[in-house]
Amino acid sequence: MNPTVITLLLCSLLAGCTLTAPPSCDLVAQGVYRLHADDVNGCGIEAEVVGRDGHLQVSGRMTARHHTGGSVTAQGEVELVAPDGRVLSRQPLQFEPFHHDRHGSHQAASFSATFPELPPVGSTVRIRHHLAPYDPATGLPRIR
Repeated sequence: MNPTVITLLLCSLLAGCTLTAPPSCDLVAQGVYRLHADDVNGCGIEAEVVGRDGHLQVSGRMTARHHTGGSVTAQGEVELVAPDGRVLSRQPLQFEPFHHDRHGSHQAASFSATFPELPPVGSTVRIRHHLAPYDPATGLPRIR
């Protein structure tokens, strides 16, 4: 086969792949907002911040895969902080454990919160959480 034809075919395949890849809708990745998520005893947070229909949706997961002291529960909050430092809004976070089998790698828990409006450009999304040993009396789900 002619090298020019091969080159054209490869270029057209690559161009097709880039056209079908969706653009990142994470507003932190685009530089619209900043994200500050805490780390508690090696248990961090990964989050995505997305604007939909005038609302701000913050969703993510715990990065720790296993908790050394046994099962835990987690609670937290997400705050929207204006560029001037004012707290614009705050919502509690409830962490939901992922269902998984006993063996293998897994994420610990997920969370989601929706705010009724978009904060100003340059605002910070601050996520804080804390862990506690699992106690069924709390009514919180057990996270392994």
